[in-house]
Amino acid sequence: MVVKGKKLTFKEYLQKVKSEFQGMTPKQKLEHFWEYYKGLLLIPVALIFIIGVIVGSINSLGMELRLSGVLVNVNVSPEGITHLQSDYAQRIGAGEKELVDVRSMRFENPFTTLDQTYALNVQESIMALVSNQELDYLMFDELSLPFFLSPDTMLDLRELFSQEELDAMGMAVIRLQVPQTGEKIPVAIDIRDTVFYRQHMQSDDVIYLSFISNSSHKETCLDFWRFIKGGNTASLQTQLAATVIDAPINAEGLKILSQGFFESCGYVPGDDRVELTCQSFVQPEGETEDVANMVQENVRTMLSEGALDYFVADEAALQTLSDVALLDLRQIMTEAELTELADAVVYRGEVPVAVELSETAFGQYCTGKAYLSFNANTGRLETCEVLWAHINP
Repeated sequence: MVVKGKKLTFKEYLQKVKSEFQGMTPKQKLEHFWEYYKGLLLIPVALIFIIGVIVGSINSLGMELRLSGVLVNVNVSPEGITHLQSDYAQRIGAGEKELVDVRSMRFENPFTTLDQTYALNVQESIMALVSNQELDYLMFDELSLPFFLSPDTMLDLRELFSQEELDAMGMAVIRLQVPQTGEKIPVAIDIRDTVFYRQHMQSDDVIYLSFISNSSHKETCLDFWRFIKGGNTASLQTQLAATVIDAPINAEGLKILSQGFFESCGYVPGDDRVELTCQSFVQPEGETEDVANMVQENVRTMLSEGALDYFVADEAALQTLSDVALLDLRQIMTEAELTELADAVVYRGEVPVAVELSETAFGQYCTGKAYLSFNANTGRLETCEVLWAHINP
């Protein structure tokens, strides 16, 4: 192989490529690779080597792996990467010869349109790490969800968490049906309700965390979850819990209900949390199991037990929940507010139980009719009043 007039052996050429990547950030490595080596996509062996250089090779470092993760399509700040790697290494007391490894990959080339060859090789690289037991967790977006959710790859979260802990996470837990048994097992967590997400994410994307079934660091995986969550999950104080059911609210509106409310109240990351989940009462197309009914019954149970303080729903979902106990809005709103909203208020008999949000200050975030109702069984009435003032100042 000739480079700048000098003939190099293949080994020397690979060493040259490796030296070029040293000292570069992950983004710079990708840019450099795409600029000078995209032709190697046609050479599978060289491609695997280049990907190995970009993401790092544990074996070549001669270090003991303490925890290894891959971020797929996750728009996290540089400080976030440092937090996952250096800060966590410090937390667990990793020595000079011990490694906390974090790698960032994308399913689509960041400099061109979607490249199927590139995406396929990224996926294969991750599966190679899994088969070699060099991967403990995956953090990924919704686009990547179908590629990795497999009962053979993802760890059953019941191996890490108690049933009480999983129940406390509510709708943030993603469950996968095992074809052979029909059993639904918890395999991923929506991490939007974590300190890490609030402090380091650079987009409003839904991001999931899964642990790998053959991980040899399961105890560390559990500690890692507590680290990004913001301390022991059992110590977090829920200040308000809500769900959005088929309501036409844009991403900015959801952010105002969750992160915006959290920050406006001065809650403390790592101590407090505001829970907001999104779900649907609509039966998924092609799904044989009555998923919609399961979701409806789960919401009813959470309302009756006081696990939800309020919900925002479209008209159909509000009608579906016509049998649940809803709070008299006169406990939240003044008579003047109810009079001003007039036609936007929904009554059961003479009791106001819901308000159509498009007629409020929050209406700019609604793309259709979305109804706000509070749970009659809430134990956080004062916080509900604060929320109403937050969205309709």
